[in-house]
Amino acid sequence: MHPMKTIDLYVSIAEASHHMVNAARASNWDELVSAEQECARRVAALRAHQESNGATSDAAEEKRRINILGEILALGDELHLGGDLTALGTFELRHVIGSLGAVSRLLIR
Repeated sequence: MHPMKTIDLYVSIAEASHHMVNAARASNWDELVSAEQECARRVAALRAHQESNGATSDAAEEKRRINILGEILALGDELHLGGDLTALGTFELRHVIGSLGAVSRLLIR
């Protein structure tokens, strides 16, 4: 088993973000909340990993990290601006949108 790389954690967060958007598209609010909680766990894992290993990366990994962050931000925009998704106006969706924005702010640091 190889040690987890920082970039793998970013990929994991992007996957969880996709899961959140897909759940919102399907109006599956229970799944959306579950996906948001999983995303938060993955962000916590990233933060812990960076605290114990530092935030070092090579140029190629840094470029990939920036691309992944762009993807996460685009997913957040879809939740914010996604027409039918935002027209639903549910508490859960507003909560998740705020959480995804918080995830983005944490990852950009």
